[in-house]
Formats: sequence, structure tokens, C-alpha cells
Amino acid sequence: MSQVTTVYTYKANVGETISSANANNLYANINTASTTINADNTRTEAISRRHLYDMSELPANVHVTFTYLKEVGQHLASGNYNSTTFVDITHGVTASITPPPGSIVLKPNEAIRLQFSVMVEAAVAGANGTARALETNNYYFRFFVNINGVLTAVSPEYGYSLLADATPSAGGGGPNGWAPSQTEAGASFSDIANQELIVQVRVAQSYIYINKTANDQTITETKPRVRVQVPNGTATANTITLKEFEFVSMGVR
Repeated sequence: MSQVTTVYTYKANVGETISSANANNLYANINTASTTINADNTRTEAISRRHLYDMSELPANVHVTFTYLKEVGQHLASGNYNSTTFVDITHGVTASITPPPGSIVLKPNEAIRLQFSVMVEAAVAGANGTARALETNNYYFRFFVNINGVLTAVSPEYGYSLLADATPSAGGGGPNGWAPSQTEAGASFSDIANQELIVQVRVAQSYIYINKTANDQTITETKPRVRVQVPNGTATANTITLKEFEFVSMGVR
């Protein structure tokens, strides 16, 4: 937890009469030193003075344990996405959160936690040769944070495949995954002749962004974004249909 430094300055000598002032010297020193307790957490999950501040006395845009915990989502609309670069998720409502009152100051070693889940409702293979389109069958999500006015990718890319074995035999796979039977054991996953697109599946991602710099960062927006894999040859990109989603963003210390 937070630290306070004091010095015990009184040691009674043999035969000395101890006075209350001398005996209380240690406690007087602690009382004086307590006015300079630092604000650092020096142990995991410890409480610092920042956690105990009267929030009404805090300056604007400075958070204690967290300034905001916000959620955005929708369950009715759907939208198609086939960009091979990351784009916003905008069907129904935009999957984006602006912390109140428009920004927060993220101090060194403070963090933002991001969580996103979405239903992949449908998919359509790209044109100019379905086989070529399905060779590049992945789609990706990634978290972005606007840091000091710059939209920055802060997380890894979370990738998923659209393909599954469409012709299961005894002991073989099915539309929910690739599990070749004995008769299919020689088949390669790159052989897409027996593949179909996986849809009606919910995927979820979570990430904690920590300010590891030595300077404060102004955060004005957090959001997940989506893209599909760049197709091979003359094929066009696959299209995925996203439906209901939930996005949660919170600032934490």
C-alpha cells in the first residue's frame, strides 16, 4: 500500500526519567509524516490515497478507481462487412464509446479494459472463383483507442475462420468444426472442396490497454473494428454479416 517514512528519534538512557513528550515522540513524527503519504500503489490490489479522494473535489477528467464504465450494444439490426482493412462496426448503432465528459486522462500505469462480443449471422464467399475466395477465409477484430488525438490499434488481431467440413462421414467432422474420419485422414485442411461457411456463431474478445509511457495520455474514444482477409488471385473478398453485439469499456486504476 502507500508508504510513509518517519524516524524514531528518542531512545531512553539507563537511569533517565521518561517524559510523556519523549515517549510520544514517535507518534508525533508519524502524525507529521502522514501529511506527506505518497499516492503510489506499492502492492497489487492495495488501496492508495487516490481511491479515498472525495470525488467532488477532483479536477475535471481525472479519475479515481475508474471514471467511467460504459456499454453500447444492439440486438435487432445486422450489417455486412467485406473491407480488407479495419473499419468501424456501425449497424444499428456504432460500436464506439466516448468516456464522459468527452475524454479522460490516463496516467502512467493506469489502464482501460475493453470487452466485445458479436454474433456472426451469415457469410457469402467472394466472387471470381469460390474456391479462391475460400482459400482466404479468415475475418478479424481489433481494439482501437484514440490516444492524444490519434486512433491507435492497441490489441492483437483476433482472427477466426469461416470454414468447416460440410460432408461428415462416420466419425468425421461436421459444420461446427474440422475433424476428419479415417477415410478423410489424408485430406488436407487446405483442400476446400468439402467446405462450407460457419455462421450463427458468437465470438468475443477482451483486452486491457495499459499506459506504459512516462506521460499522461488523453483518451477520447475506444472501439472494436472488423476486417476480412485479403483474397487470393482474382477473387473478391468474402462478406460477413454481423448482428447483435455488446461493447464494454471502462477506465481502471
